[in-house]
Amino acid sequence: MNITITAEVVAWYGAIVGTGSLVVGALNAWRDRARVAVRARPGYRVQNAPGYSPDKLYVAVTVANRGRRPVTISHVWMERADSQEKILLSDSFLQGNREITEGKATQYLMDQAGLDLGTIKRVYAGDQAGRRWSAKLGK
Repeated sequence: MNITITAEVVAWYGAIVGTGSLVVGALNAWRDRARVAVRARPGYRVQNAPGYSPDKLYVAVTVANRGRRPVTISHVWMERADSQEKILLSDSFLQGNREITEGKATQYLMDQAGLDLGTIKRVYAGDQAGRRWSAKLGK
């Protein structure tokens, strides 16, 4: 019994294996990308937490990691619609960078007093790699 492998068979085999590897690599890269969800809602009170007054209302910003890789959030801010003014949340620089692992979330609070919620265009979260994610301020 004599088996002959031609150059054409080897070329087809290489093309199929190469294309399959490319597809698997692209799917892994797509699945491993950073995926962060931002949610912001006003009207929260904080009880039994040092540093926060139970008599004040706060805007709560939740930053959640929906991806598979850890993300380090360096700052969270709001952008006003009527100007280019950006309002940095004090929790984002007082408590420093926060690493959020897969499936975890962290909270940032900002005193709502003196803040015109109708002028807030978006709330942003930025990481140390320069990426940013945003959400509209909820009601």
